[in-house]
Amino acid sequence: MHKAQLIINEINTRLNVLIGEGIVLEVMKNRTDVPDELPAVAVRMGSDEPENQNATFIDSSLTVNTDIYVITTAQDLDEKTLAIRLAVHKKLMVDYNLGLGFVTQITPLGQSEPDYNGDGEQYAGATRLSWRISYRSGVVDPSN
Repeated sequence: MHKAQLIINEINTRLNVLIGEGIVLEVMKNRTDVPDELPAVAVRMGSDEPENQNATFIDSSLTVNTDIYVITTAQDLDEKTLAIRLAVHKKLMVDYNLGLGFVTQITPLGQSEPDYNGDGEQYAGATRLSWRISYRSGVVDPSN
């Protein structure tokens, strides 16, 4: 399995804990549709760029996006979004390498501007958090 897939799987596993903690109702991986159950988080692969290479290994920088979806009143949109953002941050930043020996660093890249819409009592919001994960893989076989 490609090391990028192992990273995405680990992030998904860590964020699925948020369901049991009652922070979100759904965590999705590699889906582009809006979740059925809100609040939710979607884990999506971004760009994967090589940074350094020698004869045996490649150091790469993988971007992983964690999209937050909420539905609530207009007054609570920021509060709910930021509470989930905090929980996601804590789950991912608890150790510098996600518990994976080939990961050298995880760096938060910030939050995009929220996309809020709705009327009346119900408002929906979507916000993207991006993370840069630096990792090392083999030149010949990126699963090594």
